[in-house]
Amino acid sequence: TIISPAPIPNIEANHGAKDPSRARRAHRSIPVGSRSRSAKTQNTERSRIPSALNGNRLACTKPRVRGYPISASVLDQASYAKVAVVADREQNLGAFGWLWMIAVAGLPFYVFDSGKPQPSDFGFLLLSLGALGSWGASIPPRLRKTTIPLIVYSVIVLLVNTVWSTMLNFNTQFHVRTGFVLFNGIVFAGMLAMATRAPDHFIRITTRTVAFSILLQGLLMVPFSGRNLSGRLMLFFNNPNQLGYYILGAATVVVMGAERAKLPRWVIVLCMVAASLLIYRTYSRSSLIGMVILVMISLSRNPLRLGLALAPLTLIGMLVTQSIQEDNMWAARIEHARQGDTREFLEDRGLERLVSHPEHLLLGSGEGDHYRFHAIGLELHSSFAGVAFYYGILGIFSLLWFFFSVANASGPRSAMLLLPVLAYNFFHNGLRARMFWFVLAMAISATYAAVLAKQREEDEPERESMVPERVSLPAPIR
Repeated sequence: TIISPAPIPNIEANHGAKDPSRARRAHRSIPVGSRSRSAKTQNTERSRIPSALNGNRLACTKPRVRGYPISASVLDQASYAKVAVVADREQNLGAFGWLWMIAVAGLPFYVFDSGKPQPSDFGFLLLSLGALGSWGASIPPRLRKTTIPLIVYSVIVLLVNTVWSTMLNFNTQFHVRTGFVLFNGIVFAGMLAMATRAPDHFIRITTRTVAFSILLQGLLMVPFSGRNLSGRLMLFFNNPNQLGYYILGAATVVVMGAERAKLPRWVIVLCMVAASLLIYRTYSRSSLIGMVILVMISLSRNPLRLGLALAPLTLIGMLVTQSIQEDNMWAARIEHARQGDTREFLEDRGLERLVSHPEHLLLGSGEGDHYRFHAIGLELHSSFAGVAFYYGILGIFSLLWFFFSVANASGPRSAMLLLPVLAYNFFHNGLRARMFWFVLAMAISATYAAVLAKQREEDEPERESMVPERVSLPAPIR
C-alpha cells in the first residue's frame, strides 16, 4: 500500500486571493516545521513510487490493496478493495509484441503430424518463458491465484503418466501428453505476464492478429478448397475438426477483445461471417453448435441489438437449414447421429471404457497406449471424460477447480463467452489446442484491462486535484 501525500493547501482559495496581506499572513501562519515536513513527505513519497511500480505495479493516489476485485460483481468497486491504477503512460511490449504477432499468425499452419509441436509452438514457448522471466513477478495476486490449480493439475498429470510409463516399459507416449500439459500451462502463464505488463497493448495486438487470421483463412478457403478430408475442409490443419475448433476459439477471442482492441464494427461482422462459413465447410457439428452459442451470447449483451438481429438471424437460420438439408454430407452426418443408438455413440466417442474399466476413475489410467482399451487405439473424444479416466478423481477435480478460478477471474461476460469452447470439449478432446488456452487467458486479460481502465477514469480527477496550485504573492511593500 502506497500512502499518497496530503495536497498542498490552496492559500488563495482558502484565504481569499483578493486580499494580498491576508494571504501573506495565512502563509506565514503555517509553522515552518509543518511546511518542511509536508515537502519532505511529498518528495519521499514521490521517490518511492517508481520503485513500487516494478514494471506494471500499480501506483496509487490513496491507500489501496494491491490486486483487483474479481467475482460476479467484478466492477462493483463499492464491495471490494479498489484496483490501483497503472502509470499514466501506456506500457508497450516492444519487440515481444512483434514476435508474438508472428507466432499467433502462424498458429493455423501445421507442418508436422498431429500430436507433435508445430513451428509456432517454439515461438510461443520462448516468448512465454521470456515474459515470465521479465514480468512474471509483477502478476497481481488475483491473477496469480488462477495458476495454482493449474500447477496442481500439471503435477497430477506428471505423476500419473510417469507411473504408467514406467509400468508399461517406459512408453514415451505418456511423456508426450505430459509435455503438452506443461507447455500449455507455460503459455497460459506467459500470456498473463504480458497482459500484466501492457494489458491494452497485449489485447490489441492479439485480437487484431487473430481477426486477421480468420479473414485470411476465409480467403484461403477459395484457392485451397481441395485441401479437405472426404469433402470436409481442413486447409492447413491435419483434420477438419482442428480447423473448426481453431475458428471457434479465434472468433471467441475476437468477441472478447473487440472493445479493448477498438475493432470497427464491420471488421467484427466480417470475422463472424467468415468464421461461420469456415465452420460450415468443416462439417463439424460441435463447432457449429459452439458458433451458434457464441453468436447468441455476444448479441444478448444488448437486448435491442438482439431484437434487431432476430429477423435476419431467423432468415439466415432458415437458409442454413435448407442448405444443410440439400448438402449430402451434412444430411449424412445428421442422419447418422439420429439413427445411432447410445451404445454406438459411446463406442464412437471411446466412452465405453468408462463403463468397462471403472477402476481407473479413482487413480487414473494415464494418457497413452490407448490400445489397452480400444481395438484401434482410439482416445476418448471428450476432454472432461478423458481427464476423469486418465487422471482419476484428483485430476478432474483440479481441472474443474482451474476452470472455476478462470471464470471467477474473468467476470460474468467473459465467463459466459467461455461456454462455446467448453461445450466443444464435451464431445472432443480439445485441451491440447493452443487456441483453447488463448481463450482462457484472453477472458482474464480483457476483464483485467477493463477494471484498470475504469479505475484510471475514477482516479483521474483526484490525481489532478493533488497537483499543487501556484500561489502568487505580491511583492513586499517597502
